[in-house]
Amino acid sequence: MSPSLDLWQPVVMLALLLGPIAALPAQAGPAGSDPEPSSSPPIVSLDCRLADGPWQPCAMTVMSIGERWQLQVGERRFDFQHDGSGSVRMRQDQAPGDWREVESTWSADASLCWDGLCARGDIPLD
Repeated sequence: MSPSLDLWQPVVMLALLLGPIAALPAQAGPAGSDPEPSSSPPIVSLDCRLADGPWQPCAMTVMSIGERWQLQVGERRFDFQHDGSGSVRMRQDQAPGDWREVESTWSADASLCWDGLCARGDIPLD
């Protein structure tokens, strides 16, 4: 065997030993924990009220913080879009083309309201 082949032998052996290890999928968290799911948006439990009705449990699903979110209040779903310039649009129950501009206001009881639909709790703002 020539001297140049003897130099490559340890490299080839190392590649054969580490090849199967390098093909394993990487873990996102500490050893033994499951990786975080990245496909489902976060859901936050809040209290909501429609117009002057009673407070009731609701859920906020955040697709993009400060840009797109949904509120599920009972059987009704409200979609929101914010364009970054202060304009917020809302539609109810996925009605296509029924987007309307709403005003975002904070009320005295620390709830955030959009034209009669109010939510309170740990609302993710940013």
